Amino acid sequence: MRLRQISGFCIGALLAFSASTAHAQDILIGTGSKGGVYYPVGGSICRSINSAADMNCGVLESVGSIDNIYALRLAETDFALVQSDVHHEAFFGSTDIINSPYPELRSVASLHSEALTIIVRNDGSVKGFDDLRGKRINIGEQDSGSRRTFEKVLDTAGMTHRDFYAVSEASDRDAGQMLCSGEIDAMMLMIGYPAVSVANLAEACGVNLITLPQAVIADMVRNTEYLQEVQIPGGLYADVPQPTITIGTAATLVTMADQPDAAVWAVLRAIFDDFPQFRQQHYALSGLRPDQMTHAGLIAPLHPAAHVFFEARGLIDSGGRGAARIDAASSAQITAQKP
Repeated sequence: MRLRQISGFCIGALLAFSASTAHAQDILIGTGSKGGVYYPVGGSICRSINSAADMNCGVLESVGSIDNIYALRLAETDFALVQSDVHHEAFFGSTDIINSPYPELRSVASLHSEALTIIVRNDGSVKGFDDLRGKRINIGEQDSGSRRTFEKVLDTAGMTHRDFYAVSEASDRDAGQMLCSGEIDAMMLMIGYPAVSVANLAEACGVNLITLPQAVIADMVRNTEYLQEVQIPGGLYADVPQPTITIGTAATLVTMADQPDAAVWAVLRAIFDDFPQFRQQHYALSGLRPDQMTHAGLIAPLHPAAHVFFEARGLIDSGGRGAARIDAASSAQITAQKP
């Protein structure tokens, strides 16, 4: 696993934790790159926790979903933001997820939609998906959700890496520079929208977003329960007035079964106690609905504390209807006070 860099925000939180023994525990959330959506979403949760709870919370910048799921399993983080497809494969097992399945994985909440975003120069020759053949593309780093999702698209479309002139594996930041300098013709991001990184590219060198073929989308949605058709609205990025139809997943917040109840409640209170304010933290969060956040894209059982929290808030009933697809552990196992 690659070495991770802890953000300054996280370092500050951890130093504060070390200086005070009054805090019951610190909370570390695996997010993504600073130019994406995971990072600010994690930061919003932590700011709320740090101002209201007897805990310190920090965010960890990472490559993305797979990196986060590994960090969570190795106890390098307490919570992780992951795409619902990675969530599914980690829980049930996949040859692409090391040492999976992870039966102790637990769901906490479903968040915003993420979209496979294929970015090209608007002055280039790539105008549609089929134009990618024979071009230079960046598929993303090994442990990135962007790469995993694009590989699924290629498989569905009957394509392989041999269909391209060159395939690179640069980081999102480096790929953006390569796109603007003309070193590559296209790059892939699995990301919420609008994303700072895409907006910056649009301003720096002018970009366009590529719609996936409808047949590819239909096949993927039909054959894979955690994928959905997503429309990136037009007008979110400079000179991209048209909507972009693509494939997407839900961003899910997960933890492990042994995560203390108090930490799970602190995270959920940070989201739900002032839900209108939380939704205002980022455009990607603006469409969130509490009744969907208990189940959309959630594969692993709800953490028992999350089950109790949602039940107490009236978001699921005592029979668990409205909860994650797989029945959670019994809420009766929790002896702590309900939120």
